[in-house]
Amino acid sequence: LALAADEDHGSVVLLLRLLRAAEQLLFDGADVDDAGRFKRAVVHTYLTVSLSKQTVSNFGGWSDGEIFTPVHFRLRLSTPVNSWLGSVFGDQPVPQFEVNTRTVDVLYQLARSSEARCSDTALLTEDVRQKASEYQADGAHLQDVLLQGVGLSCASLSKPAADYLTALVDNAMVLGVRDTSLGSFMPAMNNLTNELLEAEKSNRRLERELKALRKRLGATLVLRSTLQEDINRTVKAQAAEGAKAEERLLNMDFVTAKAKELSNRRERAEAQLVSRNMDKSVTHQAVVQLSEEVTTLRQEIIPLKKKLEPYMDLSPAALDSQFEMKVDFK
Repeated sequence: LALAADEDHGSVVLLLRLLRAAEQLLFDGADVDDAGRFKRAVVHTYLTVSLSKQTVSNFGGWSDGEIFTPVHFRLRLSTPVNSWLGSVFGDQPVPQFEVNTRTVDVLYQLARSSEARCSDTALLTEDVRQKASEYQADGAHLQDVLLQGVGLSCASLSKPAADYLTALVDNAMVLGVRDTSLGSFMPAMNNLTNELLEAEKSNRRLERELKALRKRLGATLVLRSTLQEDINRTVKAQAAEGAKAEERLLNMDFVTAKAKELSNRRERAEAQLVSRNMDKSVTHQAVVQLSEEVTTLRQEIIPLKKKLEPYMDLSPAALDSQFEMKVDFK
């Protein structure tokens, strides 16, 4: 019971009911040893196969107040399965298997399904036999009518007529009609015509789809070839750009090393000039600044030259007189 307490509540309830059934045997006058063995068997079965209320309920429900006895338990679990196994194997011995709730549950479900299928098959077989007997009776009646009314029999028919009848019967069998009357052949032929039309319609639809798929396949193949060419050109361009990039890296390394060398040389030259107390006015920067100042003065002289252009053609005496008139020496 302590182990059962850790399991599902339904399992505990079922175990307690089975144990109460064993105790009920004592009140019914059963042998004490039989009741003890049954109780031990119930506990052992529960501990080994983990019997659950849901599994056993598949073999028939019971109420909460029902008292279980070994007879009930054996009848509910063993009788349907054993009878079905006996009917399946017949005179052959039943194979050995582990008897537990799982196997009994599966076998019981198989027994129910097999019995249901066998019942349906028996009904269908009986229906077919009944129809066959009806057809035989109709055939015998028609033979009697032909023999007595017209005097025709299978032996009296010519070979072409027998061949025609055989072909008619074969067609009726292929078409699956009830008889060889025109009322049976026409609906069958109509059904075959409808099936043929539906098949042709489906065939045309499939052909259209196939053409569309072929067009898509052609466009896909063209696109694939175009993409392959683009990929090849891209790979070649990447290879060329990679070579150019490597060359640029080499040039950049060379330029970086050269700039570093020139910077070092410039620093050494500046140090030498400082050590020799060189005048800064003769340096390159001073000369550049002086050149800029000269350029600025030249730009300022241009307007003055334009003002002096009218006096450039005068003689020195006239120039002096004009200069004295314009300039006030006071």
